[in-house]
Amino acid sequence: MSGTVKSKLSFLSVIVIAFFVLLQMGLYLAHQIGDINLQWGLFQYCLTALKKNSLQHRLLDFLFYGLIAYTTLKILLRIIKQSYLTWKLEKRIEVQKDVRATKRLKKKYREWGIEIAVIRDRTFLALAMGIFRPKILLSTHVLDCFTEQEVEAILLHEWHHCKNRDPLKLFLVILFTDSMKYVPVLKGLAHHYKVWRELLADRFVIHRMGSAYELGSVLLKLTGQEHRQFAAGVSFADVAINYRIQQMIEPSRPIRVPVLRGKPTLQSIVVVLFFMSFILGGCA
Repeated sequence: MSGTVKSKLSFLSVIVIAFFVLLQMGLYLAHQIGDINLQWGLFQYCLTALKKNSLQHRLLDFLFYGLIAYTTLKILLRIIKQSYLTWKLEKRIEVQKDVRATKRLKKKYREWGIEIAVIRDRTFLALAMGIFRPKILLSTHVLDCFTEQEVEAILLHEWHHCKNRDPLKLFLVILFTDSMKYVPVLKGLAHHYKVWRELLADRFVIHRMGSAYELGSVLLKLTGQEHRQFAAGVSFADVAINYRIQQMIEPSRPIRVPVLRGKPTLQSIVVVLFFMSFILGGCA
């Protein structure tokens, strides 16, 4: 299975699971508030399987309302946080923009059709940002401490993220993973997606430049440097440094990124058994 397929499957798995959970919550609320009888609502099925006035029924009813309130609140807070961080970063760009460096890079890479901004900063900063209009953000530190070819490798990496709408995809993955922590398998799927997202961007750089030397040099330098991570975008040095270096050193060796880890899978099984115990207990 190719890396592209693995990345897409991980992303789609997160979206499908999250959509299923949200759909069940919507069906449950539709039944409770509108008294609509929906036979294929999982939450409602759990309650129907129990005696209406039983303790299990009341506890599950309370639990479902709590999950819906928790999930809704977490989603709203994450959207607000993302909007604030993006606004804050945009303001920072306005204040700290290096106009000369920005114009030079825009002219050099104008055929890419993507906006590039350079800000004055003494730490490593390279990311793709913008949920609806992706663009690349660099710090002057990157231009000062890396060769022209290495800077191009960094820009190509971020350009790949922009072309594939990775800032939007990452936002959705984080949104659902953070708001549905009671579904532990989402964390493993999210990590799998993030790692392959970076590996694919690196492969794009190697293909465009015809060599892994410049990108490998950047990654090795970053292992000993301070770099910032921003939740408002997809950072060059965000995750998967070890996997990425392995890909540079042993390109023919398959990269194995675990999806279902032991602890999250066990926790998911426990959650399922918990619900089943309520249902079976109510039917006994």
